[in-house]
Parts: sequence; C-alpha cells; structure tokens
Amino acid sequence: MKYNRKLVIFILWLSLLAVMLEAKHSSADTTLNRHNLETLYKQDSLLINKESVKHSTDVVTTHMLKYKVDGKDLSVFLLNEWTTEQFKNKEVDIYALSAPDICGCSTKRYNVYGGLTVANKENVQSKEEYHIPINLWIKGKQETKHLTVSTKKRIVTAQEIDIKVRKLLISQYDIYSNSDQKYSKGSVTLDVNSGKDITYDLYYFGNGEFDSMLKIYINNETVTVDQCHVDVVIN
Repeated sequence: MKYNRKLVIFILWLSLLAVMLEAKHSSADTTLNRHNLETLYKQDSLLINKESVKHSTDVVTTHMLKYKVDGKDLSVFLLNEWTTEQFKNKEVDIYALSAPDICGCSTKRYNVYGGLTVANKENVQSKEEYHIPINLWIKGKQETKHLTVSTKKRIVTAQEIDIKVRKLLISQYDIYSNSDQKYSKGSVTLDVNSGKDITYDLYYFGNGEFDSMLKIYINNETVTVDQCHVDVVIN
C-alpha cells in the first residue's frame, strides 16, 4: 500500500511537471509569434508597394503569377485559377507584405499572397486622398480619438487597408508588445456598405511561420474605400 502511494505521488508529480513544461513552451511560442507579427507589419522593408507592374510570361502554376519588382523576383499566390486569370497579361498595382528573406539565397525571391488590383488611372485620386474612418474599441470602451487610414485609390485590396490599420495600431497602441502583453485578442473588420464584411484576426499566428501568417490575404478581396469604414476591437 505504501509503495502504491509513492507511485501515485510520483505519477502526479510527473503530470504536473509535464503541464508546467507545456505551459512554458506555449508561452514561449506566443512571445515569438507576437514578435513575428510585429516584424511583418512594422518593417517597411517587407512592404511591396508598386504601381503599373507587368507580369512575367513565366507562369508556374494556375494559382501564381510572377513579377519583377525593383530587381526582385516576386511570386504572387492567389486562391484559385479564376482569380489568377483576372490579372494575366495586365498591368497591376501591388500592395502586399512579403515574408522576410531567411534563406540567404543569392537570388532575391519573394512571396506574397494577394495584394493585386488592375492598374487603372481612373482609380487614382489625383489630388486628395480617400480617408477611411476607424472605430476603435479597447477592452470594451470606444476610443474618442479620430483615427483614419488613407489611400489615393478608390478600389484597393482589403490587405492594403489591414496593413495600414495594423501599422497605426502598432505605432499608437503597441498591440504586439511582449513587455507586458497588454492585448492578446482583437480583430479588424472592414464594414462594407454593400456587401459582405471582411474580418481579420489581429492575433492569428497560423503555424508560426511568416508565410502562414500572410496566407489570410490569398483570396485577394477588394473594397471600394468611399463605401466602407473600419471597426477595430482589441482586448
């Protein structure tokens, strides 16, 4: 009986140790993932922002188009063949995030997901910019500060708006800070007047890799900016 009691205590101790190690590992993963998200959205060097780009005839798959941007080989991945066909043999505007180059390759190759609109001068506001209003709730309380993001184009990808909103939230509210991890949940919703709203999880980590985090944009959704506003919730 005494032996059995010691065995039970030992098993319970091992179980507790396993739980503690798993919690520590999970916490480390969360810290790294938050850092990676901040890296993606904060570093301007990862942003591809180029107008009137011609696509390469070298199409590798039905879900991907290639471009040459500032000496970089850029692969744009899209959700399906139908979406890809919309941009073949057309000049495009690109506004998308690329994953950091971690392979150390001599040839600079970059991957992005979505971020395409057909280049169209009529889509560009020549003088004034379009300002997209943002409603922000922090821990259930609506902020009174007037917040907007802007663009010169009337039709843009949802990715462009989301990127600009996150950059603003990082600079003003430090949403991915690991020093105190004040916020751990949140969303950006593009409230479209005529159509389906588009929502992104501010703390979606995917599988922890940069590419996985960016695949939320692969469907290349677009919005008309003077017919939408943004709702942001962070907790």
